[in-house]
Amino acid sequence: MAKRNSAHAQKRRVAAKSFSFREMTAKQKRIAALIVAVCVVAIAAIVLVRADVFPHRDGSLNVRGGKAQGARENALVINVGSQAEPKYFEVAAVNGTMDGFTLTEYTVDKGDENITQFWYEADDAANEIYHYYLCGIPMSAEKTMRASATARRLISSDASTETPIPGEVRGAYDDGRAYCGYALLQQDAEADGGMWHRYLFLYTDAGENACVLMQVDSRAKTEAGLASEEALLAFAREAWKNVEILK
Repeated sequence: MAKRNSAHAQKRRVAAKSFSFREMTAKQKRIAALIVAVCVVAIAAIVLVRADVFPHRDGSLNVRGGKAQGARENALVINVGSQAEPKYFEVAAVNGTMDGFTLTEYTVDKGDENITQFWYEADDAANEIYHYYLCGIPMSAEKTMRASATARRLISSDASTETPIPGEVRGAYDDGRAYCGYALLQQDAEADGGMWHRYLFLYTDAGENACVLMQVDSRAKTEAGLASEEALLAFAREAWKNVEILK
């Protein structure tokens, strides 16, 4: 019985027919071509997305090989993401320098070379304003001011004498953009020369969760030789005219 079934099965077997594109109907060829095209486009899209080529809808910079792409040389760049998953934004562009000052450092964050900051130093060492500094911060102006003031009080040491000038600094630039901040009086330890400093820190919102810091520093051998808080503020308001908020 088993032999009859085996013989019967062998008679029913048909040799496998080899595939031939030529024998496909026109409709089958169109469908096959469409499937191939879709696969090619899908693969290309995956490659491009992984290469971070497409513009980001939120305006953040593309990143390839760990480098932020397309950032302007004069832009302040921040990271609102994390080191593992960065998200870089240009928050402001600095379009000029105050007379008598030179950009001495185009600094970057030690942990992330894509984050940019600018340090301008007086050409004349006798200038009552020693330097001013600009950077972007991934936090609102109000929150940053509070956090900065709190941190400075916590890390204050016997190596310097810090006396916060009473009252917060608030106002608006000529372009109508509001700022908040504070001024700080500090004397270095004698081992560091005993120089006196008066700092002005101004924070200006650049979008919902970012701000730009402008720091102005006056230094002198005596407290009386320092620029006043009003003089620092007038300087900052003038320097701000070179700053363009991009967010």
